[in-house]
Amino acid sequence: MPTVLWTGKLSPLMSLVVNTSNILAWITGDVRNTVSMKQRVKEGYDGAFTDHVTMYDELGLQFQIKAAKAQLEELHLKGKEVLDVGAGTGALSFLVLERGAAKVICGDISQYMLDQCRKKALDKGYSKDQIDFRLLDAESLPFDDNSFDAVITGMTLGLLPNQARAVAEMARVVRHGGFGWCSWP
Repeated sequence: MPTVLWTGKLSPLMSLVVNTSNILAWITGDVRNTVSMKQRVKEGYDGAFTDHVTMYDELGLQFQIKAAKAQLEELHLKGKEVLDVGAGTGALSFLVLERGAAKVICGDISQYMLDQCRKKALDKGYSKDQIDFRLLDAESLPFDDNSFDAVITGMTLGLLPNQARAVAEMARVVRHGGFGWCSWP
């Protein structure tokens, strides 16, 4: 499965977020407890620790769109069925649809993020035939082998305790001849 990895540097704010999460895992002894780490990420994006998550798009959407446009530049998505792992509020998913994808499944560990994505999809006029939403764990995708033409993720891998497992899962659900795409982290 060919992949495209974005290896650009994190912004200072994103570096702080990622490093704070790692330090918290180390302090609490959860650095090897992947269940606890995933739960902390989920709770964070569901707003358990701060209400700043309600400003997610306000704080980072323009950066996400800029990065996603650059990363999608060479991908041919017309007519493809695409899984977006860690879809968040949908920045990458909506760009994929604008590029002609037949359908996108937006998957995320956070129900709050999926709810925001669903609201935006309705506002943009997308139908259920074009976009769907699934609560999921990137390290254990709830899809059969060879389910999608493309599997993508943007800015998600750095939040996953077992990145190799997540990439293996994405490879498993992509059809023969399809492709996977990840930005890093």
